[in-house]
Amino acid sequence: MRSSRILSRATLLATMAAVAVGAATGAHAATFRSGENARNEVQFRSKAPLETITGKTSKAWATAMVGDLHDLSEHVMASITVDLASLDTDIALRDQHMRDQYLETEKHPNAVFTLDEVVSAYTTSEADGQGARTEVDGLKAGVETHLVAKGTLELHGEKRDITVDDLSITYYAQGDESKAVFRGDDGDMLIVSGSIGVKLSDYSIKRPQFVLLKLADDVKVSFSIALSSGVAAQMHLPPFIGLPPRQSLTTPPAACTSAIGA
Repeated sequence: MRSSRILSRATLLATMAAVAVGAATGAHAATFRSGENARNEVQFRSKAPLETITGKTSKAWATAMVGDLHDLSEHVMASITVDLASLDTDIALRDQHMRDQYLETEKHPNAVFTLDEVVSAYTTSEADGQGARTEVDGLKAGVETHLVAKGTLELHGEKRDITVDDLSITYYAQGDESKAVFRGDDGDMLIVSGSIGVKLSDYSIKRPQFVLLKLADDVKVSFSIALSSGVAAQMHLPPFIGLPPRQSLTTPPAACTSAIGA
């Protein structure tokens, strides 16, 4: 499968215009956004010698622009933003220490993953992701498609290149499934899920000596996020990372809005 890359800042608006032209000429272009009705969840798990800590939040936002749902090799842009201050481990004092001493959320409130490249896409013969793999170019309604992707993760003021090999996307045409999740904002829907490993020291997150046996340096982060083409742009959501100033994937230029729409 051909590689798909997020383009440089100087060419992103040109790419958005190309996507709009594709929509006007019949390609399956769409912009998907997560909304307040979406059942989003991000979890982390730290397994240290003396303690296993888990936490979660529903405050995650995502935006994806796909030039052609049948071909993921070109014009694919995506970003996921997580509100770190909202992470909940069920112990209030521990949450406060996590926010103030480790993540320093007043300085660095969000973690952001930005897609840079779709390396490959495939389906499997078993529903749980196991079994024989079949390479595919794009998405089919109701079929879970697994991706290997490269991107950048920005956390605690540091940005690192990462590879995500546990990523799946399921596309649903507008119908009962999308209405059950988004209700009044339903349109075509994407369910995006997966997991990544995060090494805290790579992002200059310090662990005091007295917590080394309780907080692991390697943390597993898993996520499940729903996006819909029926969710309108909302100015209060975090902006898409990587676009030129004053531009956001949640607020596309007027030339793209009419062509892409919901």
